[in-house]
Amino acid sequence: MELFYLISFSHKVLLIKPQYILSFTPKVNLYSMIISYFIKSKCVINISGFGETKNLKNIKNIIYNKLTKIFLKRVYHILFQNIDIQETYRRNNFLSLPNYQLINGSGVDIKKIRNYPSK
Repeated sequence: MELFYLISFSHKVLLIKPQYILSFTPKVNLYSMIISYFIKSKCVINISGFGETKNLKNIKNIIYNKLTKIFLKRVYHILFQNIDIQETYRRNNFLSLPNYQLINGSGVDIKKIRNYPSK
């Protein structure tokens, strides 16, 4: 199934031939990084967190992490929505160039709303 999705996504990107590819979710980030490398488009990825990949301890996660580490070093720009995630990627040598930045996140800080008065 994953191979079919990658081929389908690649085909659509090749038809468009974009200068830039912008992606937001872990799976699409990985596919975008791989495709942009081969078609020489500039890839900008957005990382808001680890998502499901943090909890997976199987062969799929190992492959995902290896490929991500390889292709993250070739990406044009990385947008992080979380300082902790950015530092984790930096500390684990996923980042090799100063091509990343921290932006305001789209998530909710549960610590801030936990004691929010209910009506």
